[in-house]
Amino acid sequence: MSDLIPVHGGLDAPVNRTVPADRIDEFKKEATGLEAIAVDDADLSSVYRFGDGGLSPLTGPMGKDAWHDSLDTGSFN
Repeated sequence: MSDLIPVHGGLDAPVNRTVPADRIDEFKKEATGLEAIAVDDADLSSVYRFGDGGLSPLTGPMGKDAWHDSLDTGSFN
């Protein structure tokens, strides 16, 4: 499929962050122990994009330290 736009970040394929079918029960059990947080529609949209690979190669939101580093250095690594 050479007519497709290449995956961002130089990857061969999007990063798949969905839970494999054989791990769903285990994942749900682990998730019950996590703190619940409220998210707005924009945040939820980002969560879905991380999950479906639409934001590959990102693996999640930028943490506080990375955010401040990017402001200080102008780098988004």
